Amino acid sequence: EKPVLEWAVVYADHARLMFSKYMQPDTVASLVLKDENGNPVPYTLEYDTDSVSPEGVNYAKEYTLRFGGDTVLALGSSCVLESDGTEKSYAGTAMDRVQIRTEVRRNVEIVAPDSVTVAMGETAEIPVFIAGEELNDRLEAAAEAEALASVAGVTGNGVLVTGHLYGQTQIVVSIPGTGVTKTILVTVGEKTDI
Repeated sequence: EKPVLEWAVVYADHARLMFSKYMQPDTVASLVLKDENGNPVPYTLEYDTDSVSPEGVNYAKEYTLRFGGDTVLALGSSCVLESDGTEKSYAGTAMDRVQIRTEVRRNVEIVAPDSVTVAMGETAEIPVFIAGEELNDRLEAAAEAEALASVAGVTGNGVLVTGHLYGQTQIVVSIPGTGVTKTILVTVGEKTDI
């Protein structure tokens, strides 16, 4: 099965990419990002260097293209990410040639407490908002250990979490299609403290 570029988000000073398969980093470096004038944007490829196969080869699904020098793209300007079809997955399967036209977005991050306590048997709202965006309705959240605490919903102001059993788990809040996440440590205890 050929790998595909699942999403690409371009910011003023970097771009983030996610592939459907683990990719060979040296082949991903053949991607070309062009600014609104059609000029290639110089970049350094960054990725998780901890995922190494038993053979000692490094593969990654997520990549950051960190723009070189003083390169800063104008917010709202258009750009094109081009694949020449030589980018290969861990299995050596090349992806199709592709051109993705997109706009340069404002840097976005999820702002939320690093840790909270939720009382067992109660539902509490953890305040969460997206910095750099007007809309908060794009958030998704999931609990790692639903038996301890579960996500009861996402509101315009945060994430509703219900405590079930004493203990600790993590809630991962994300903005779909961007790779932007925030992990919140949730302790289920005797009283809520947010």
